[in-house]
Amino acid sequence: MLDANRAGAATVPAPGLYPHQWNWDSTFVAIGVSRCDTRRAGTELLSLLAGQWRTGMVPHIVFSRGLADAYFPGPSVWRSREHPAAPNGVPTSGLTQPPLHALATWWMWRHAKDREEARGLVRRLYPMLVAQHDYLTTARDLGGGGLAAIVHPWESGMDDSPVWDAPLEAVTPAFGAPGKEPFPDRYVWLAQRYRDSGYDPAYLRAEHPFAVEDPLFNGIWLASCQALAELAPLAGADPVPHREAAER
Repeated sequence: MLDANRAGAATVPAPGLYPHQWNWDSTFVAIGVSRCDTRRAGTELLSLLAGQWRTGMVPHIVFSRGLADAYFPGPSVWRSREHPAAPNGVPTSGLTQPPLHALATWWMWRHAKDREEARGLVRRLYPMLVAQHDYLTTARDLGGGGLAAIVHPWESGMDDSPVWDAPLEAVTPAFGAPGKEPFPDRYVWLAQRYRDSGYDPAYLRAEHPFAVEDPLFNGIWLASCQALAELAPLAGADPVPHREAAER
């Protein structure tokens, strides 16, 4: 199945329905193939991280060029090309997903048979992973207590789960009668509000109507902080900052 769903360097969730690269899905693919194919695991992560913004944010979708209109909301909704921090020529969404990537990289290293190949992949991935964690610390610790806030249900990895019904009930979109809109409309409205702010962290702190310190997201971030501490020596870096981040 994973071989059939390969599209160049990435694995898409479902070629007809979801023909782009999803952050959450690709990271699990990398974990899954690590036991048998180190190079493919590394390629999957590097392909995803080609969509990383200069802020360190790793988007939840990296769109396949030529298939932009095959999924909604597509690039025309997110407008990443208008943001100076977005990668040139790689259309992406403006949201992120749980930061499983350092843990996936550590898993790849742990199971690699060719240790030198794996070490080279770790060295390439490590600065991108550090930038991702720095982004969460600086832009998403909205409460100031060391936890990252998600600003849209899609950032949770659980998408349309009923767990978001209560937070969404508190969101009153700027159309229709409050409480009468279907939740999918609120999903798009939340994304558009964030987009129209220019994906500004200051806007998230001051105005954005959805900010949740999700235990799953933060538990994964903790595990990835611990994984970065294990990976740092392989990249010639100091593991102490990552241990301190995990403690926080």
